[in-house]
Amino acid sequence: MTIQPIGNQVLVEIDPSSNVSQGGIVMIEDSLPVPRNATVIRVGTGRVTKKGINIPIEFKPGERVYLDIGHRVDVMEGDRKLCLIDAGHVMGIVTQTP
Repeated sequence: MTIQPIGNQVLVEIDPSSNVSQGGIVMIEDSLPVPRNATVIRVGTGRVTKKGINIPIEFKPGERVYLDIGHRVDVMEGDRKLCLIDAGHVMGIVTQTP
């Protein structure tokens, strides 16, 4: 099964979080912080204004993004756990600094 987002939706794969804190304490799964970084897998066509103008999504597959994670739908695509999220809940693009 392949999921293609429509409209202003984005399909992302959330980065896994570590179960060891910075201080070396092993945490149970329920106490892990919710990861906010993700990799864009696929994007929809963008949103349409009231005047019918299509505004494309500003990022593309392969880019890493920072999410407002509270507004997502978890989906399975084969054995991969992915999330559908509205493009408006992507807070920024993550880049590596030299």
